[in-house]
Amino acid sequence: SGRVALLFREPVMSMQRLARPRMGLAGFRFDPETGTSGVGPLISRVEIVSAGAPADQQPVVWVPEDGAVLDFVRFSPDGRTLSAIAIATGSARPVLFDVASGKQRVLKTPVNAAWGDPCRWVGNEELLCRVVPEDRGKRPADRPAPIVVEHSGGAIPMRTYQNLLENGYEDELFEYYFSVQLARVELSGRTRFVPGVQGLVSSLEPSPNGDYALVTHIQRPYSRVVPAHRY
Repeated sequence: SGRVALLFREPVMSMQRLARPRMGLAGFRFDPETGTSGVGPLISRVEIVSAGAPADQQPVVWVPEDGAVLDFVRFSPDGRTLSAIAIATGSARPVLFDVASGKQRVLKTPVNAAWGDPCRWVGNEELLCRVVPEDRGKRPADRPAPIVVEHSGGAIPMRTYQNLLENGYEDELFEYYFSVQLARVELSGRTRFVPGVQGLVSSLEPSPNGDYALVTHIQRPYSRVVPAHRY
């Protein structure tokens, strides 16, 4: 399309977002309010420029509405639409920006961005997303749980990681917050769930024609010594 999106991150994080309670699960620093992992400045402004445009032509500017910030900004294959997730309060949502009209639209489907970028373009009219499961249920009730690590003996050199799973209760929290359902989300906002694909889907890559997707599905037991990306 000959277009380039310049991403401008917020110079300082808001105290409200910085002070949110976070959980350490499977090597992630996770925000249970928004369903996102990581703590750092996000995107507060996007400028879209055309490679062949005259030097005096002004870029198209996208400033997210309602005080939200963005992450995982991507062009559609034809370059006409930008997708991202909007992070404010509540669950993160997919947001679309039409470059020609300069208008954005936040979709209603709550995505699960615990693993990272939750959506991939499938053609120019549809996204394949990891979303919050419809039957998620209630958060596991707080309860004490012992820390159990099984080791058969002998010295084993290993790296030290932060925020690892330590017990059965944290396993349940990990499954509750990181489980996803796959859904096809159209630009109109219509959502169609993909049957039979639900759980701890740590990676997602659709085929070019959108008929297939390569996924990585994590199952029990979970390690106590390495983070989830090394399971």
